[in-house]
Amino acid sequence: MAGSTPACAHDTILHKGCKDLFLASSALINTQTAAPSFKPVNVPKSRKTFCKGKKCKKHTLHKVTQYKTGKASLYAQGKRRYDRKQSGFGGQTKVIFRKKAKITRKIVLRLECTECKYRKQLAIKRCKHFELGGEKKRKGQMIMF
Repeated sequence: MAGSTPACAHDTILHKGCKDLFLASSALINTQTAAPSFKPVNVPKSRKTFCKGKKCKKHTLHKVTQYKTGKASLYAQGKRRYDRKQSGFGGQTKVIFRKKAKITRKIVLRLECTECKYRKQLAIKRCKHFELGGEKKRKGQMIMF
């Protein structure tokens, strides 16, 4: 009996609590062993879109890059205020955020006109995996190994 079903500390009888625990752990093991199937968002490195620059005002080719946040300035008002409040005795004065719930970020694309160098930003939806200029999918192609 002990060999066919998982036994708890009481050996021969599988109690309700132990049974629930076993089912939960086996379900967890099954989800972890499954192959991760994700489809990254693929954006081409150049895109033809409308340019609002003074010279263009028409659809032109834009170079696409991913927006990255710049280095935070030490002289911004919020940083100066925070440093002033933190200085001296009294420990940590403001809350430190620890309950991160979202696992994705909104992707922001930076589009630069190739003719007039006008730049604009375009936010796209949330995604876990993002790639810029990856291989395009083609219909009716054979899968090569």
